[in-house]
Amino acid sequence: METDILQLGHHGSDTSSSSIFIDEVDPAVAIYSAGENNQYGHPHDSVLEALEGRGTEVYGTSVDGTIVVTSDGESYDIETMKEEERTSEDIMSSDNESEHSSNNPDENVEEEAQGECIDINAASSEQLQSINQIGVERAEQIEELRPFSSIDDMERINGIGPARVDEIKAEGLACIGG
Repeated sequence: METDILQLGHHGSDTSSSSIFIDEVDPAVAIYSAGENNQYGHPHDSVLEALEGRGTEVYGTSVDGTIVVTSDGESYDIETMKEEERTSEDIMSSDNESEHSSNNPDENVEEEAQGECIDINAASSEQLQSINQIGVERAEQIEELRPFSSIDDMERINGIGPARVDEIKAEGLACIGG
């Protein structure tokens, strides 16, 4: 079974994306979701090495920010929010010839998502979701619980504890008063 795009399981953990599985699926592109410098070491090196050995192009939220895949059912396009920050070391080259176009940064991305901090007391739900660990439900909780006096105060959000607050701080995107 061959696939164009594989969403790696459990943040690119080696317990969810073994070499055997990767060999069987043979993706042209693999995408993982993990916070930068997270305490679990996601994605795991063994997974990235297995993908690199196949010539699979890899995208990850820790490197690329938001990743948007669009398709017309025949071809696909991948856009990333932090395209300008990618280096050749971050991008795994692909020997596979696929019908996707080159990556272009989204030209309609809000200014806050392009390197400036996202003020958790003022940002829109969509902007908040650019922060590591913040999805739709947590963005709604942030909006309901405002104002926050510090990033540490985000522990008031359901499912956000000290370790996740540390990951959010390490990412450097969330702030109070941008």
